[in-house]
Amino acid sequence: NVTLVEGLVTIGSYGFRECSSLVSIKIPTSVTEISYACFYNCTSLKTINIPSGVTKLSGSCFEDCTSLNGVTIPSKVTSIEYRCFENCSSWSGTLSLPANLTSIGYSAFAGCVSLTGTLTLPSKITSIGYSAFQNCSGFTGLTFNCQISSIAYSTFENCSSIGSAVTLPASITSIGDSAFSGCKKMPRINFKTETAPKVGTN
Repeated sequence: NVTLVEGLVTIGSYGFRECSSLVSIKIPTSVTEISYACFYNCTSLKTINIPSGVTKLSGSCFEDCTSLNGVTIPSKVTSIEYRCFENCSSWSGTLSLPANLTSIGYSAFAGCVSLTGTLTLPSKITSIGYSAFQNCSGFTGLTFNCQISSIAYSTFENCSSIGSAVTLPASITSIGDSAFSGCKKMPRINFKTETAPKVGTN
């Protein structure tokens, strides 16, 4: 277990990368930045507190932290970058995304198979990267409160437990290849536009 000292502002890139014996870490409230791949492949890490002053979760920050569970994303976070939580396969329960969130990077939550309930995308989101929620097989519903213009390829691929109809926002103009491939329980997708968006294959 590790406790970082108060007054620390930034945890640098690769700070604890592949520390396979790290089980928990207490981060002081003074920290405002958790940098790229900081906790990448910390396979034993079970608990972590993200301070309220953090506004961005950097790329691959918690990627392959396969034991991590019970993460709370602070309300000030506006960006969750690529592969941030990819393959955090033990993270269970519902995913609560902050209201101020504007962007989700590619593969940010891919492989988070234990997340459940309805995935609700907050109103300020303007972009979601490809494969962002790929293989999130535990989600049972999907709600768009945002007005994004496109859904990238494989964004919700193999979200195989979504069992209710999904209504896309009127702002959608394109849907990429395999965006909803493998969503075998989803009965239908509803469009709010008179003109159907451009749709890729599969």
